[in-house]
Amino acid sequence: MGKNFTPEIVSACLSAERLSLAVVDTTGHYLYVSPFWKELTGIDSDEIIYRDLTYDIIPNSHFDEVLRTQKPLVAQPLVSPDTCGVVYANYYPLFGEGHKLIGAMVITFLSEQRIAVELSQEIEQITNQLKNAEEYIQRLETANYSIDQIVGNSKCVRELKEEIRLASENNSNVLIEGETGSGKELVAHAIHCLSDRQDYRFIAVNCSAIPENLMESEFFGYEAGAFTGADRHGKPGKFELADKGSLFLDEIGELPLTMQPKLLRVLQEHELTRVGGINEIPVDARIIAATNTPIRQLVADGRFRLDLYYRLNVFHIHVPSLRERKTDIPELVLALVARLNRQLGTNIRDIDDAVMSRLMEYQWPGNVRELQNILEASIDRSDGHRLCIENIVPFDSPDDFTANYYDPMKQTLAAGNFMLSKEQIQAAINACGGNKTKAAKMLGVSRATLYNKIKGLETK
Repeated sequence: MGKNFTPEIVSACLSAERLSLAVVDTTGHYLYVSPFWKELTGIDSDEIIYRDLTYDIIPNSHFDEVLRTQKPLVAQPLVSPDTCGVVYANYYPLFGEGHKLIGAMVITFLSEQRIAVELSQEIEQITNQLKNAEEYIQRLETANYSIDQIVGNSKCVRELKEEIRLASENNSNVLIEGETGSGKELVAHAIHCLSDRQDYRFIAVNCSAIPENLMESEFFGYEAGAFTGADRHGKPGKFELADKGSLFLDEIGELPLTMQPKLLRVLQEHELTRVGGINEIPVDARIIAATNTPIRQLVADGRFRLDLYYRLNVFHIHVPSLRERKTDIPELVLALVARLNRQLGTNIRDIDDAVMSRLMEYQWPGNVRELQNILEASIDRSDGHRLCIENIVPFDSPDDFTANYYDPMKQTLAAGNFMLSKEQIQAAINACGGNKTKAAKMLGVSRATLYNKIKGLETK
């Protein structure tokens, strides 16, 4: 996250050249320290940037408390070993879009220095300027997963990794197709991490999660006063935030037809106009799109523009389902259990052969995501260091449903026939205990698509 956090940009955002300022991310790693911070604390920035040295160098820092409570702390005494006298510190949490915590900042000063008086006079102005810093830090989104986190050594996984490496060597747009839960987003992260754009932002957007009336402003941003309730300073869109980096458009198949020509224009011209604006803004964002429904079939069904499909599908990657790489399941299980142990604070060290056999027999309509969910729920039921067959929770869909309904329905969808019968849809919903979200995943369609199909069947 911190690779692009330069002193020049932070100083420009905060007008804080004379302030003793430091910024950390949510994990407590230092991202930026101002020149005056170094002078005041006696700590060289090279000793602390991108490293978590809160306790080693400044043992009584309050960053942890501010990150935990998400509330500011002012006038906190802070003793630094390399300075004379007491250093006082004001801490502020930093929030991004949706009031999500993205880091914290501290402003320090010596009690006997004139800056203490000046700071008290400037604090209101700095508070107002925090919004600029918060928006900048929010832009510093980066890929969280690398190619090494794609677990497995099956033939199709080896081929997938080779495709990722090839895609990372150029700047062409990428279309990733694969079933829900198969790991399409992980592939997108891996492409970005291996590319020459890795030092810039990775912005992820779920196209099905943005209301249609807000989509244009979310993608392209808006100018001040563009509409009622708009930020008085205006706001950059996802394309601007991803400039020189990568923009991941998940569930691209759910993009409304009204939005598709506008996206196509940006892809062709490499420039955009904010909502309410008149100036063209150049953008250089690599597009990585993903879908669990074959785009060619959406084109045939009149739901997706052919010219946009060609623009996106310059480099095509198919992510194999878990059924296609069952030999990877033992390695996947071990990796997932290790990750879940860290997340849940558990210590599962052994897995019964019966458990592994059961997992190998299942058809996994929800792919790796379903495997992880079942393992997490099963670990929660375990009270020791071994995962036994009695700990395994019932699977969401029994094997007879998977064998009798799932594969034929996937073949139907792949063939472009989206007219699923009422009986097939109801069978999926029943197999998932009435959970329509899980049923949609099993059928390989989005939740919105499933609801539309149900509504259409009810009106017939």
